[in-house]
Amino acid sequence: MRIRNGRRKPFNIKVWCLGNEMDGDWQIGHKSAREYGRLAAETSKLLKLIDPTAETVVCGSSSREMATYKEWEREVLDLCYDTVDYLSLHQYYEPLSVSGDVRSYLSLAERMNSFICEVTQICDEVGKKKHSDKKTDFRSMNGMRGTALPNKENGRKSVANRPSAVGERL
Repeated sequence: MRIRNGRRKPFNIKVWCLGNEMDGDWQIGHKSAREYGRLAAETSKLLKLIDPTAETVVCGSSSREMATYKEWEREVLDLCYDTVDYLSLHQYYEPLSVSGDVRSYLSLAERMNSFICEVTQICDEVGKKKHSDKKTDFRSMNGMRGTALPNKENGRKSVANRPSAVGERL
């Protein structure tokens, strides 16, 4: 299909996001945490079988305000922790232009930090349960999104050198 559409060489995609906001019932393909965790684990294994250098990103909860938040992360990671490389974090805030309240807007950084800490704790708990030597390391791939679940070879994984879509726009 790629060649038929004018591209002879493969695209060389190395980072694969395994869905988006899969816990949201508004999504086509919505899954329970158990269904999604199993599918993400198998998909990650398959991608790495095809390309051992591929990295995979599993979806965290759609929002901190979701009823399933924390349990979603815990159950999904319990099923795919050993096969995935990253967990995506999702949190949306209204821009300053909507609220007009500078003080509240600036306090969102603290809310985001708290969110990152909560998810990092869950990653660490699951890793401990799995007796994994992975270390949770937060690096930003796109603004303030992404918790890295490092590979076993180097113990830590940094995505700091990857291009940032936010940084490119600034």
